[in-house]
Parts: sequence; structure tokens; C-alpha cells
Amino acid sequence: METSEKDIFLEKNALLKNIYKIKSVISYSDLSIVYLVDNQKNNKVQVMKEYYPKLLAIRDLDQ
Repeated sequence: METSEKDIFLEKNALLKNIYKIKSVISYSDLSIVYLVDNQKNNKVQVMKEYYPKLLAIRDLDQ
């Protein structure tokens, strides 16, 4: 089974550390994914960069 680029992105509205809510993907490369997120503590929109080396990492897709 082959995975597409979108399969490695975190889902929209996913909540990280009960603080950061994913709004959208801004960009991605072979080494990282950049997201636009809502900070739930201070109600600010921020940018979050996830280190994700595509050739070395596998996203755990278990639900």
C-alpha cells in the first residue's frame, strides 16, 4: 500500500498537548511539515513546524 503526501499530515482539528489545534498545512518538505495552529491557551494563531523526515519516519495511523 502506497501512502500519499496527505496521509502523513496531522488531521485538521487535531489537538496537540491540549493546547494547539491544527487549522491547516502551510507547507511541507522531505524533512518537515509546517502547520497553522490555534493556541487554545492564549487564543492566538501560530505556526508550528513538525520534524518529519519522510524517508526515515512512519506515521502511526492506528485509530
